[in-house]
Amino acid sequence: MDCGKLVTIAIPAYKDMFLKEAIMSALNQTYSNIEIVVVNDKSPYDIASVVRFFCDTRIRYYENEENIGGKDLVAQWNRCLTYAKGDYFCLLCDDDVYHPDFVSELMELTIKYPTCHVFRARAAVIDKGGAILKNYPLSPEFETLDNYIWDVCNFRRKQTVSEFLLETQHLRKLGGYYSIPLAWGADYVSIYRLAENGGIASSKKTLAMFRDSGENISSEHVKGFWIKLNALKIKSQATTTIVERNNWHNKDKLLKAINRYLRKQQEVLISRTSYRNVLKLAITECKYNISAKQLLKAFVIKLRQ
Repeated sequence: MDCGKLVTIAIPAYKDMFLKEAIMSALNQTYSNIEIVVVNDKSPYDIASVVRFFCDTRIRYYENEENIGGKDLVAQWNRCLTYAKGDYFCLLCDDDVYHPDFVSELMELTIKYPTCHVFRARAAVIDKGGAILKNYPLSPEFETLDNYIWDVCNFRRKQTVSEFLLETQHLRKLGGYYSIPLAWGADYVSIYRLAENGGIASSKKTLAMFRDSGENISSEHVKGFWIKLNALKIKSQATTTIVERNNWHNKDKLLKAINRYLRKQQEVLISRTSYRNVLKLAITECKYNISAKQLLKAFVIKLRQ
């Protein structure tokens, strides 16, 4: 299926271990009208050689003068966006891969739901060898944002930034991806903002593979504990702001669900950090809106691990 619209697949490149596989999956799309933008984020690895291997005119290659993602990963995502010429935009992480029908399936949804700005595929988690470890939960073909937030907060939705195809103009109009430290929750808030007036259309097919390589920022449970704790707070506040400005009939239930979701995420994060951090948090709990009950619960979980 090729409707004539140009689709940009942008790859923010830093790691090289699976980069060739990521680029290959982009080039192998059955949808023909694509461009691939690779942005080398001042990597210590030889990213240029990986890109040159393909000798494909659909690839455009750029190099940052300094490492952007190390300070602000979302800024690197938005740097990729500045190079996009496509009507639609996908952000493929350098160790993730697409099924050949990823773009064509989602472009069919853009025709079926013309007022929608956000399109997503079902994602699977794969290991270093590419074997599927698990599939993310199924979503209805179309859902409103309030329903999506409700299901996220009740742990019936999971997402990764690579699984989305977004309307480029709308993404730029909103200032690009929403910045949160370490990009922790940035993809969620970004999608909430983009889907606020048009909902989300999803394919039931597993078309995006998120690689659990052990080197993802979101996988580093102990490192950056205080930054992540603050990131959870920012994510919750941003989600609350979106809900509060809409006249949804279930607004009060959503706000309570957001708060429960935050508390659960805080408890999980605390249970994975060091005892020293737990003790420090007990002294400064008010700053992060952590209750003594949450601390005790997280401590018990930590003891059982």
